[in-house]
Amino acid sequence: MTVSLHGMEISAASLAAIVRNADTTTLIVDCRCLAEFKQSHICRATNPFYSKLLQRRLLEDKVCILFLFKD
Repeated sequence: MTVSLHGMEISAASLAAIVRNADTTTLIVDCRCLAEFKQSHICRATNPFYSKLLQRRLLEDKVCILFLFKD
């Protein structure tokens, strides 16, 4: 598996090393679709397509989980 970092492709192992050595203020943004992000993602990563509001609405059963997945 490869990922893009500053326009360069690196291996998942290289990314893991970068994350391990990063300080706690480093922001990791995973821009894949929500379904892929929920399947697996880097610890502390955030997904811009999964807002706190949506998370709260899901937890309160105010929106159906199927709403999150595109047809």
